[in-house]
Amino acid sequence: MQDLMDLRAEYINRLETKLPEILKEDYQLELYLINTIMGNISAECLSKSDRFYYGISPEEVQELMKATVFQYAEYINEEHDCDDYAFELKGFFSNKLLSKYAVGWCKSNVHAFNFFIDRDLKLYIIEPQGGEIMLYSDVTDEKYNIISYIL
Repeated sequence: MQDLMDLRAEYINRLETKLPEILKEDYQLELYLINTIMGNISAECLSKSDRFYYGISPEEVQELMKATVFQYAEYINEEHDCDDYAFELKGFFSNKLLSKYAVGWCKSNVHAFNFFIDRDLKLYIIEPQGGEIMLYSDVTDEKYNIISYIL
Protein backbone atom coordinates (compact mmCIF):
# COMPACT_ATOMS: atom_id res chain seq x y z
CA MET A 1 0.00 0.00 0.00
CA GLN A 2 2.84 2.40 0.82
CA ASP A 3 4.35 1.76 -2.63
CA LEU A 4 1.09 2.84 -4.20
CA MET A 5 0.95 5.99 -2.04
CA ASP A 6 4.55 6.83 -2.97
CA LEU A 7 3.79 6.25 -6.64
CA ARG A 8 0.75 8.56 -6.44
CA ALA A 9 2.76 11.30 -4.71
CA GLU A 10 5.49 11.02 -7.33
CA TYR A 11 2.88 11.18 -10.08
CA ILE A 12 1.27 14.35 -8.62
CA ASN A 13 4.70 16.02 -8.42
CA ARG A 14 5.49 15.13 -12.05
CA LEU A 15 2.03 16.23 -13.17
CA GLU A 16 2.36 19.63 -11.47
CA THR A 17 5.61 20.15 -13.36
CA LYS A 18 4.26 19.07 -16.76
CA LEU A 19 0.79 20.69 -16.68
CA PRO A 20 1.90 24.02 -18.18
CA GLU A 21 3.36 22.10 -21.14
CA ILE A 22 0.23 19.95 -21.63
CA LEU A 23 -2.73 22.23 -21.00
CA LYS A 24 -3.49 25.21 -23.18
CA GLU A 25 -5.40 28.37 -22.33
CA ASP A 26 -8.46 27.68 -20.18
CA TYR A 27 -11.92 28.16 -21.60
CA GLN A 28 -14.61 28.21 -18.95
CA LEU A 29 -17.86 26.34 -19.66
CA GLU A 30 -20.85 27.46 -17.71
CA LEU A 31 -23.02 24.69 -16.37
CA TYR A 32 -25.97 25.61 -18.59
CA LEU A 33 -23.80 24.83 -21.66
CA ILE A 34 -22.95 21.41 -20.28
CA ASN A 35 -26.61 20.82 -19.42
CA THR A 36 -27.53 21.72 -23.00
CA ILE A 37 -24.93 19.40 -24.52
CA MET A 38 -25.89 16.46 -22.31
CA GLY A 39 -29.61 17.24 -22.56
CA ASN A 40 -29.39 17.06 -26.35
CA ILE A 41 -28.58 13.36 -25.99
CA SER A 42 -31.25 12.85 -23.29
CA ALA A 43 -28.73 11.85 -20.63
CA GLU A 44 -29.79 11.98 -16.99
CA CYS A 45 -27.43 13.84 -14.69
CA LEU A 46 -26.69 11.88 -11.54
CA SER A 47 -24.37 14.52 -10.07
CA LYS A 48 -22.65 17.80 -10.96
CA SER A 49 -20.52 19.40 -8.31
CA ASP A 50 -19.55 22.79 -9.69
CA ARG A 51 -21.08 25.71 -11.59
CA PHE A 52 -18.15 26.07 -13.98
CA TYR A 53 -15.85 23.64 -15.74
CA TYR A 54 -13.14 24.10 -18.34
CA GLY A 55 -13.03 22.53 -21.77
CA ILE A 56 -10.16 20.18 -22.52
CA SER A 57 -8.92 18.98 -25.91
CA PRO A 58 -8.57 15.37 -27.05
CA GLU A 59 -4.81 15.91 -27.34
CA GLU A 60 -4.59 17.15 -23.76
CA VAL A 61 -6.65 14.22 -22.47
CA GLN A 62 -4.49 11.76 -24.43
CA GLU A 63 -1.30 13.30 -23.05
CA LEU A 64 -2.58 13.26 -19.47
CA MET A 65 -3.70 9.65 -19.78
CA LYS A 66 -0.12 8.64 -20.53
CA ALA A 67 0.56 9.24 -16.84
CA THR A 68 -2.04 6.69 -15.74
CA VAL A 69 -1.51 2.98 -15.26
CA PHE A 70 -4.99 1.69 -14.42
CA GLN A 71 -5.95 0.99 -18.05
CA TYR A 72 -3.36 -1.78 -17.99
CA ALA A 73 -4.97 -3.49 -14.99
CA GLU A 74 -6.41 -6.93 -15.46
CA TYR A 75 -10.08 -7.09 -16.41
CA ILE A 76 -12.00 -9.33 -14.00
CA ASN A 77 -15.71 -9.74 -14.76
CA GLU A 78 -17.92 -8.38 -11.96
CA GLU A 79 -14.83 -7.45 -9.89
CA HIS A 80 -12.70 -5.08 -11.96
CA ASP A 81 -14.68 -4.35 -15.07
CA CYS A 82 -15.90 -1.37 -17.10
CA ASP A 83 -17.44 0.61 -14.24
CA ASP A 84 -14.25 0.28 -12.19
CA TYR A 85 -12.05 1.45 -15.06
CA ALA A 86 -14.39 4.41 -15.67
CA PHE A 87 -14.50 5.41 -11.99
CA GLU A 88 -10.71 5.17 -11.79
CA LEU A 89 -10.34 7.52 -14.75
CA LYS A 90 -12.88 9.93 -13.25
CA GLY A 91 -10.86 9.76 -10.02
CA PHE A 92 -7.70 10.60 -11.94
CA PHE A 93 -9.34 13.73 -13.35
CA SER A 94 -10.78 14.60 -9.92
CA ASN A 95 -7.43 15.34 -8.30
CA LYS A 96 -6.73 18.91 -7.21
CA LEU A 97 -4.89 19.75 -10.42
CA LEU A 98 -7.46 18.50 -12.93
CA SER A 99 -10.87 18.65 -11.27
CA LYS A 100 -11.80 21.90 -13.01
CA TYR A 101 -11.95 20.17 -16.41
CA ALA A 102 -15.21 18.83 -17.90
CA VAL A 103 -14.33 15.13 -17.65
CA GLY A 104 -16.91 12.74 -16.28
CA TRP A 105 -18.17 9.22 -15.77
CA CYS A 106 -21.13 7.89 -17.76
CA LYS A 107 -22.97 4.72 -18.59
CA SER A 108 -25.19 3.18 -21.18
CA ASN A 109 -27.51 0.22 -20.71
CA VAL A 110 -24.58 -2.19 -21.03
CA HIS A 111 -21.31 -0.32 -20.44
CA ALA A 112 -19.58 2.31 -18.29
CA PHE A 113 -17.01 4.70 -19.74
CA ASN A 114 -15.95 8.36 -19.59
CA PHE A 115 -16.63 11.55 -21.48
CA PHE A 116 -15.24 15.05 -21.78
CA ILE A 117 -16.23 18.32 -23.42
CA ASP A 118 -13.71 20.38 -25.35
CA ARG A 119 -13.42 24.13 -25.79
CA ASP A 120 -15.55 23.97 -28.95
CA LEU A 121 -18.37 22.34 -26.93
CA LYS A 122 -17.86 18.97 -28.62
CA LEU A 123 -18.63 15.86 -26.62
CA TYR A 124 -16.08 13.02 -26.64
CA ILE A 125 -16.08 9.47 -25.30
CA ILE A 126 -13.07 7.89 -23.58
CA GLU A 127 -12.89 4.11 -23.50
CA PRO A 128 -11.00 3.73 -20.20
CA GLN A 129 -10.05 0.12 -20.82
CA GLY A 130 -7.65 1.14 -23.56
CA GLY A 131 -7.60 4.92 -23.76
CA GLU A 132 -9.38 5.32 -27.10
CA ILE A 133 -10.96 8.75 -27.60
CA MET A 134 -13.96 9.12 -29.93
CA LEU A 135 -16.03 12.11 -31.00
CA TYR A 136 -19.49 11.28 -29.68
CA SER A 137 -21.27 12.35 -32.87
CA ASP A 138 -19.19 9.79 -34.83
CA VAL A 139 -19.90 6.86 -32.51
CA THR A 140 -22.34 4.28 -33.84
CA ASP A 141 -21.87 1.47 -31.31
CA GLU A 142 -24.94 1.41 -29.06
CA LYS A 143 -22.86 0.50 -26.02
CA TYR A 144 -21.82 4.18 -25.97
CA ASN A 145 -25.36 5.63 -25.89
CA ILE A 146 -25.11 7.70 -22.71
CA ILE A 147 -28.14 7.37 -20.43
CA SER A 148 -26.68 8.89 -17.25
CA TYR A 149 -23.56 10.72 -16.16
CA ILE A 150 -21.57 12.21 -13.29
CA LEU A 151 -19.48 15.33 -13.78
